[in-house]
Amino acid sequence: MLAPRPRDAAAPPSSDDDEAQLAIAVAAEMARGREENLYIEKTRGLLRLMRHALSCPAARGRANAPPCPVADCGKVSLQLNHVANCNGDNCRVPGCKVTGDLMRHHLLCWNAPPEMRCSICAPVCAEAENAVKPPMHVPSPQARPRVMPPPIAAESDAPDAFRCPISGRVMEDCVMLVNSGQSYERKHLLRELEARAGVDPCTQARFEDRPLIAENRTLERAIAHWREHRVKDSGGHGVAKVPTDESGEPVRRQCSTCNKFKTQFQMRGDGTMLKTCDSCRLRARGYYTSRRKRKQGEVDKREAGGDALIGLSAATAPPAYARTPGPTPP
Repeated sequence: MLAPRPRDAAAPPSSDDDEAQLAIAVAAEMARGREENLYIEKTRGLLRLMRHALSCPAARGRANAPPCPVADCGKVSLQLNHVANCNGDNCRVPGCKVTGDLMRHHLLCWNAPPEMRCSICAPVCAEAENAVKPPMHVPSPQARPRVMPPPIAAESDAPDAFRCPISGRVMEDCVMLVNSGQSYERKHLLRELEARAGVDPCTQARFEDRPLIAENRTLERAIAHWREHRVKDSGGHGVAKVPTDESGEPVRRQCSTCNKFKTQFQMRGDGTMLKTCDSCRLRARGYYTSRRKRKQGEVDKREAGGDALIGLSAATAPPAYARTPGPTPP
């Protein structure tokens, strides 16, 4: 039997070679697809674990919290805490940059509309939104607005807009719940949202959308201005409320200093009213000056500044003998 004739190297490939190359390409594409699907599922699992670690009571160190049954929850929580406090690009902690980039990307997708989210984050965001929303067949309880706690004695003169509806104290770190427009103390609002997800802490009504929080810097500046210009007496109490009679008109008292009948008087620590009105007390303590004195003081300051400027220019000018005359014009 004759041996098969060797194929010429220059001859065109046969159909068997084309089928073999096609099979190799299809197998490589399938392997690549399996690897890509494995990477996507692994990334989604990591995002779910990150979201769980951010809200896990045991990972956040809450007192009397039961141990978390999710594996690697504590490790991911420590990694997220490091990423939040790390501010260097040359960090040597493994996975620091990758974890930070992934979390920032997921936050962008979470705040974006559903149709603009990426294919990896979209299912995770949908699962989180469905977990926050109440079931459709369970009716929500009747909303009962929260009653603000009474203020403490040291903050009795504070406006209600400056006090947190949850604690009743004057706010320091003000944030606004965009869904309702109400401002809260940040720590109290986050605690309420963690305890009852999807419920407005003030009106006790359920949100139609996920809660959004924004910093209220305008209210913080107003509270800071109120604290700075707040005048207290020796007992530490603020300005007392103006007492009113049965008809609702403010009660006027005679000041022992100016002998005028006024309504603004401060309160002592024992609850009794002072005999000197607020205007006389402020004037005596140097907090108040008349408009004419303030205007004259501004004029004196400008004149003093001009005199100092003239003196400075005279001091820096060269002496007469050191000045060289300019060229004589022809």
